[in-house]
Amino acid sequence: LGRMGEAGVARLLDHPDEDVRADAVEDLGQMGEAGAAHVDVVARLLDDPASVDHYLVIKALGRMGEAGAAHADAVARLLDDPASVDHYLVIKALGRMGEAGVARLLDHPDEDVRADAVEDLGQMGEAGAAHVDVVARLLDD
Repeated sequence: LGRMGEAGVARLLDHPDEDVRADAVEDLGQMGEAGAAHVDVVARLLDDPASVDHYLVIKALGRMGEAGAAHADAVARLLDDPASVDHYLVIKALGRMGEAGVARLLDHPDEDVRADAVEDLGQMGEAGAAHVDVVARLLDD
């Protein structure tokens, strides 16, 4: 699919075959900045659970980095339904979008989500260290 160029691949997001849509999402995520030009279209797939596996959409948005960060709230909302997706995958995708996406999870009601968010922030060096005060409060958790 990659030889089609990012615009051609993005058109496949509306294809009737779910496997084709899934391949298109993955390819756009792997295209870096070129794929990130279609971040809004990819993010809209989160609104339709039947369109493409959310795991693929989350992974693609994470790979789009800062462009994906515009949709960090939508990705984080997936944590409200623990059955919808593995929380660790959500945290990793948010981490690729920047430390602010992960830091928002430090107040999450699920202890496992908070613990994984702290771990991810710890791996971000100085960017994660900006949240040391909030992390220190969680030590009582």
